[in-house]
Amino acid sequence: MRRFLVLCFVLAACSRPIPRDDFTLKMAVVGALAPLGHDVHTTATTYAQDLVYEPILRPEGTGLRSRVLARWERVGATNLRALVADGLRFSDGSPVEVEDVVRSIRAAGLAVREDKHWLEIEPGRDGLPVEAALLMTALFRPTPAGDLGTGPFRLVNGDEKRLAVERVTPVPRRVNRVEIVSFPFIREAFARALKGEVNAVAGLDDRQVELVDGVPGLRAIRSRGPHALAVILNSRRLDPGLRRAIADALPLEEIEELAQGKSCGPPSGRWHAVPLPAGPPLAIAVLALDAPMERAGLAIRRGLGSRGGDLVRLGPNDGWSVRQHALGIDGVLVWPPMIGALYWKANGPWNVSGYSNPAYDAAVEAGNFERAEVELKRDPPVLFLCRRERIAAVDARLKDATLGSWGLLDTLPDWEVSP
Repeated sequence: MRRFLVLCFVLAACSRPIPRDDFTLKMAVVGALAPLGHDVHTTATTYAQDLVYEPILRPEGTGLRSRVLARWERVGATNLRALVADGLRFSDGSPVEVEDVVRSIRAAGLAVREDKHWLEIEPGRDGLPVEAALLMTALFRPTPAGDLGTGPFRLVNGDEKRLAVERVTPVPRRVNRVEIVSFPFIREAFARALKGEVNAVAGLDDRQVELVDGVPGLRAIRSRGPHALAVILNSRRLDPGLRRAIADALPLEEIEELAQGKSCGPPSGRWHAVPLPAGPPLAIAVLALDAPMERAGLAIRRGLGSRGGDLVRLGPNDGWSVRQHALGIDGVLVWPPMIGALYWKANGPWNVSGYSNPAYDAAVEAGNFERAEVELKRDPPVLFLCRRERIAAVDARLKDATLGSWGLLDTLPDWEVSP
């Protein structure tokens, strides 16, 4: 009997691998999934959105690139003149028309004037920077069956627990299907990866990734993402003087190290802090998506001294309720710099803290982002910790897998699968 079991093990080890053309990446994530569409900006559904839809502009290196626009140029301080690219097709094979690009841009609230294949794009009534809006604007075409995109994948099915996309045209030795599976907590998502029930998991930290070393079938991959861990100062509850005092009181570098470890890089000399004036305790809300956020919340409460109040842990599906608390911990996009207007302009779509600074708004509307940054430092609505490092564990057969510096799965279409 023992010899029979050994023989079975050997045969299993030598069995033919799963055909590479049928490879499915099954990724575990935290929190319920939103319905997939061109305008999703929350939950891990954005990972699939990166594969199905293309943004009008995308960061690359120190600049921007686009497959939708062949070229573009600044007109004055705030407008763009752009030429629509030829040759793009939607996932059903139909060609992209200029009207599709115009519709997509107008859906983002921007003003567009057409001149054949040329477009002049202006800020909308909200005065948000054109480039910032286009970074968050995807090309789409509405149909009775749902929005079409021009990315290499298309939606198969999805609900709040599971989402599947497949490649429009299968490619040998590449990932041709992606399934995103939701779990309530990162510990459970990570455990499922260790058990082999999924072959990828996103949102790990340094402590968890150490456990991946030596696990057969998995390997860790990292990239520097566009987000920073941030302390949001609720402008509805904190006046400018108290926000400034909190900024001076918190030992930010110590908090960075406690929250994110060595991934923050070498010290920058910001260990100094001054005592916070006496007053009532300040409640801190933490969006508990991963361990670094929770550690940051604990470090901030300690840094506030006697002013450190309750630490309120919000689940991934609770929504962001910083309005009810003095401070909040979250990940905030900080790159490219113009993206900050979406958070801190008085009418910005992500301005959850109620921050209002006319001098900041005027600088943004004038396209002067250096002056806008100066205003954020003078009258802070947020305290940025270091840029976050993205860490995931993926199937070891993906020999050249990397994480995107903008969308997490931007590079997935090029990952090669080994047997």
